Amino acid sequence: MRATWRTWMLFPPRREAVRENELGRIRQFMAGLLLLCMAAAPGVATQAWAQPSAMETAAATALQIPVRIELLDGDLRAHLSVDGTGVVLPEDGRVARFRLHFELPASNPDASPWELRFNRAGIDELALQAAGWRPPAQSYYRPLPHDGLLPMAFTQPLPGQWRGEVTVDVTARSDQLATLRPQVMRMALGDELDKQALAVAVALYAAIVVLALVALSLLFGAREIAFLSFLCFMVASLLLMLTMNGHAYTLPWLSGLGSLGARGVNMSTLLVCAAGIAVARDYAGRRPENPWLRWLPSVGAMAILSVAVACLLGWIQGSLAAQQLVTACWVVAALLSILAFVSATLRKAWLGWPLLAAVLTLGASGTLFELSVRGMVGEFWGRFGYQIGLVFVGLVLVVALIGRIADFRIRHDRERSARRASESRLAQQEAYVSLTHQLRQHLAEVAPKDMEWTAIQMAMARLIPLLHLNSATILLHRPGYDVIQITEPVTQTSRLAALVGANAETLRAIAQRQRTIADLPLQPAAGAPARALQVYAAVPLVASGGVGAAVLERTGTRAFVDSELALATRFGVLVQELTAEARANQSLRRAAELDVLTGILNRNAIDAALLRQFDAAFQKQQPLSLLFVDMDHFKSVNDGNGHACGDHCLQHLANALRSELGSSDVLGRYGGEEFMIVLPGQDDTRALQVAERLRARVESLRVQWQGQAVPLTVSIGVAARLPPEQLPTAALERADRALYAAKHGGRNRVNLGQ
Repeated sequence: MRATWRTWMLFPPRREAVRENELGRIRQFMAGLLLLCMAAAPGVATQAWAQPSAMETAAATALQIPVRIELLDGDLRAHLSVDGTGVVLPEDGRVARFRLHFELPASNPDASPWELRFNRAGIDELALQAAGWRPPAQSYYRPLPHDGLLPMAFTQPLPGQWRGEVTVDVTARSDQLATLRPQVMRMALGDELDKQALAVAVALYAAIVVLALVALSLLFGAREIAFLSFLCFMVASLLLMLTMNGHAYTLPWLSGLGSLGARGVNMSTLLVCAAGIAVARDYAGRRPENPWLRWLPSVGAMAILSVAVACLLGWIQGSLAAQQLVTACWVVAALLSILAFVSATLRKAWLGWPLLAAVLTLGASGTLFELSVRGMVGEFWGRFGYQIGLVFVGLVLVVALIGRIADFRIRHDRERSARRASESRLAQQEAYVSLTHQLRQHLAEVAPKDMEWTAIQMAMARLIPLLHLNSATILLHRPGYDVIQITEPVTQTSRLAALVGANAETLRAIAQRQRTIADLPLQPAAGAPARALQVYAAVPLVASGGVGAAVLERTGTRAFVDSELALATRFGVLVQELTAEARANQSLRRAAELDVLTGILNRNAIDAALLRQFDAAFQKQQPLSLLFVDMDHFKSVNDGNGHACGDHCLQHLANALRSELGSSDVLGRYGGEEFMIVLPGQDDTRALQVAERLRARVESLRVQWQGQAVPLTVSIGVAARLPPEQLPTAALERADRALYAAKHGGRNRVNLGQ
């Protein structure tokens, strides 16, 4: 259980699954939070706006007075709202006149003064007039100083001496659709209503600002174009909300928009439409295979931006035409956004359905706004409905885009893991090829009895850094022999010998059953000091004449994976194959180099050895001598006793010469009865001594052939390498002449070539 838990917690290939599970939980939490916000927002907004209505109902006669509206224009340019409490102004900029009738009660010194208030709609000019009373005209785009920083209504205190029936004439003009709703109430009630409306507006501003800051941080963190589009959408939405609430014209850094009038509102609306199309397109993805999603949203966004520029520059003549064009752009933006989100939903994008629902909700709130300015629905949903819709769309979008970042991280982690796995496989393959090359080179120069262990040590030295091992130990079991242990690095031999001894039965069973164990439980050796947590694995091996196992040790908790154990197995198989190959090659090479009759080097082999020795002596500037040895009267031996006797004598001669030479001396049969001896590190003086010793040894031989003694003698020519000589050609000639001189000088003698 502990090993399973450790593998689950720390094993890299499962980390992606853990992240995907975490991502699923995060998505569920975010979706639940989103649904909670969706469920709570309408109730909160309704409750916030419903509180004044309850107050009005409880104290209607004391705090608010009914107002009757009388239209004064004969051409019906203005008309009453559906509920009769408001006046719908003409959108062509013509002046509308109407009269307010209300009755003020007797004076109450303890009550707050009365005021006449209108909802803060997009009015170019609002003028009031009564008998002996004409306050300054008010404008939505040019606020008065007493309006404050964030006004929520047009207010005008009524003279304190007014009593009874009161008549007030109102003149209003607007370049866009607007509905004025007059109210007469106590200032205390008006202030309370303003506070509640301001709280809703500030909450919406704060939500938009927070979403914009989130978009900005995500833009710098993820560097995706979708977050830039979302940031533009949030900034444009904030600008639209400020202009539609009239607060943009009271803020010092945006007051210049007041000179644009209705054009500024239209421009803000168009910017929201263009940014909304862009963010919907970037969320859905630019689909090259779908021309509609590839070009249509971009073309629509650019067209709406062009209309916004035209509004800003005043190129669109007529307020009615501008209103109709803005409404058309709003509809086009909604349709293109719905198209993009439907495409994303069909491709099962994260939060596709909620986004589609949010866009539809925003469209519904925009419809409520259009109905409100036409006097068909109440003021709250006409004023704040679309703003709540913008915040809701922004909230769903940011959750969806954050989900895309999580998806991107998962894909990035998968790609990175795949890249690391590919790099690891490539490094392992390179190590395998490199080890193959090194083993073939090195084993060609190693004695057959040392080949296997040399190859094992080379493979272990290569495997340790590749698999990040602390150590590796090879155990070989051969019938009738003690267990053989090889440890790399050698400094760990004593510790691992104690560990192997404590787990001898387990390791022997693993070697005999030839099974790979990725998480090998080993008992610590008795009295061993405490060490950091180690992970062990066992890989079976097949060696010449027995079976074995490789024990791999790694510090930490990361368990061995199948690919690592497979690599260790491949290295073990490679060692066996190349060892057998090297032995076979060496046997073939030795067979090709040795003289069949005498068992010493043949002509080709002795020539190659002579070249190597000469070059080495030249490089190190060391002495070297060579001897030509020729059997005397060999033809007479063959003619008198047969070729079999000659061969017999040659074998005895080769054995005698070999017995008198050192381990570094080289002996070969040069041809027929002639032999060559290379004496590395010996000058002519010592070479003469060796030659004389050889001559005497041969002369003392007692060779028997078919019951008869066959006397043997040799003539020897000696030549030493001169300092400038790198090739043996000249020395061979001198030795040959010296041998010729010895032959002609009576045989059975040694002669030094000059």
